[in-house]
Amino acid sequence: MNRICSIVTALLLHVCTYGQASPTYFLSDKPANASMFIKKNGIKKEFVYAYTLIPNIWKKLIIKDSALTYTCTYDSAGNPLIRQRLVNRPVSNLKDSMVYNRSGQLMHMYQFSTFRGVQQKLSINDYSYDSAGNRTSLYCEVFLKDSVYKSLSRYVFNEKKQLIETYFTEKDSLRLSSNLYYNEKGDLIRRDYFKSDGQISNSQFYEYKHKRNRIVQSGSANGKRRNSQETEYNDQGQCVLISALYANPVRVSIFKYYPNGLFFEMEAIEYGHTKELSRHFYETK
Repeated sequence: MNRICSIVTALLLHVCTYGQASPTYFLSDKPANASMFIKKNGIKKEFVYAYTLIPNIWKKLIIKDSALTYTCTYDSAGNPLIRQRLVNRPVSNLKDSMVYNRSGQLMHMYQFSTFRGVQQKLSINDYSYDSAGNRTSLYCEVFLKDSVYKSLSRYVFNEKKQLIETYFTEKDSLRLSSNLYYNEKGDLIRRDYFKSDGQISNSQFYEYKHKRNRIVQSGSANGKRRNSQETEYNDQGQCVLISALYANPVRVSIFKYYPNGLFFEMEAIEYGHTKELSRHFYETK
């Protein structure tokens, strides 16, 4: 089996962009490997390493050491099967196990924790879909020390397969959680969140400077807005930069990709200095 690691050195500063063809935008606030890139490249397993950075005598950050923090195993369709987050390696870790139907839809997800070799079930998620393939419900059980917490969320879509309403369980009954609104182009432009009494608690407004940029504005029920996040995408619809304007200090995250579209690096910067650095490596079938 081959690892896609030989080109890492040459790609440290590479940000993948592809022509000017009309892209399909994922519009995710957190970059992730789309299943199409995992499938296309025949990826069997993903490895994520976090790096410890220290300044040298010229006050430039250099890599001191690294630690494996995350692994993910994929099926032939590019769907994640087992995800492991190494919380306190090798003492403890969290594991997600996913089950799909014949159409490739996620039906069940089980989460376990392991501490000093002892495994414990943490939660179970069950999903359902409508005839159009929209995910319409999530039933969750969380196993606490002396009880089991159960919740149900439901999602409503319009004829364009756009999510327009969300509901969740509160005191054993479903209530409206949020409404979503779109412009004529199909871009999400507003999301209202509701309190238990049906009143709007806050709203988020989405503006688009151009096809590769989105601004998220948070606002209260009285309509007062403030910019909270700005996100940029490449021509493949992959997130390449997030400016968290609401944070103190302002935090900028930069995301880089291999030429084959796979996620490569995340760098978080505060006050002009790198605070976090992680890189993704892959094993092929």
